[in-house]
Amino acid sequence: MLAQTNLQLYRQMIDATCEDHELELVRAAYDLACELFVGCHRPSQKPFTSHLVGTASALFLWNEPVEMVTAGLLHSAYLYGAFGDGTRGITEAKRRTVRNRVGPGSEALIERHTRLSRTISLDLLSDPQRRAELDRDLVLLTLADLCDECCDAGPLYSPHKPLMFGLPGDQNARDCVVKVVAEMAGSTAANHFRQVFSEIDSCRVRPSLVSADKSYRTLTPGVVEMRRSWFRQRLERWNRRIFRKRAA
Repeated sequence: MLAQTNLQLYRQMIDATCEDHELELVRAAYDLACELFVGCHRPSQKPFTSHLVGTASALFLWNEPVEMVTAGLLHSAYLYGAFGDGTRGITEAKRRTVRNRVGPGSEALIERHTRLSRTISLDLLSDPQRRAELDRDLVLLTLADLCDECCDAGPLYSPHKPLMFGLPGDQNARDCVVKVVAEMAGSTAANHFRQVFSEIDSCRVRPSLVSADKSYRTLTPGVVEMRRSWFRQRLERWNRRIFRKRAA
């Protein structure tokens, strides 16, 4: 099934006898993802990097090229990634940074996904003629994101988070997604969606595990009830130094 850690993803690629340059590109994408999403979690409390790895793993198992796998690892970079420059959204400086790390091909896919993924509706996918006009890579990147979103019955742990196409309970939406992904990526991809939908139907989540969060969140290091301001931290260190000097 879908990898959830970088090591699982690497193992999938090694077992498939991927070339060293492909592994190096995916490793570079994962390293950048770790920088961009420090302390970030999905509404279900799943680490954000695990979701990115799962999206990349889906694309790899669907036999997509390494540029697509890499884009899967960074598909949220411009939407939510913390580049450290204080800006939001797409900027040329961010695009240049991503291109330098993973190459222009993957960066172009990430940029298109950021701009256009929300324009892909169930109505578009349901209409064969309109579907044929869509960007295949963009659709598959969006569906891989959704596949990992549904993995391990994730939507049941965060029912307040809006889910693409109104899943998980809508059978018409499920059938459409399975049909489209089978057409574009083959039977393996379709079976992945059937499996994650089955997990949703069979899982009974305890209320104590359900999150009220609607979107991702970033955790600040430290235990909440012990967290102190910068001034209090400095004061505490100063007091400890005085105590050690007196004890000596």
